[in-house]
Amino acid sequence: MDDEYSLGDKIAIFVAAALAWSHDAVGLTIINFLANPIMEEFKVGTEALGFIFSAQYIATVFGAILRVVGSALKSINREPLRPI
Repeated sequence: MDDEYSLGDKIAIFVAAALAWSHDAVGLTIINFLANPIMEEFKVGTEALGFIFSAQYIATVFGAILRVVGSALKSINREPLRPI
């Protein structure tokens, strides 16, 4: 399998994966830096904002699980399961 991809292909795949990971990480963490302006603008307390942030992170986990399960179910009787 290592012979199927050139070094350039492997580097391109690695860079694409690193960019995708960093984009996802920024999307989930930048909102933490905006917590105070959000609380001031919408006039919510720390408990409400903490609940919203926690729900967001929990939903992210369930969304990832559902994506993997959905991809697996989609591939049954169609084609082999490929990495996402």
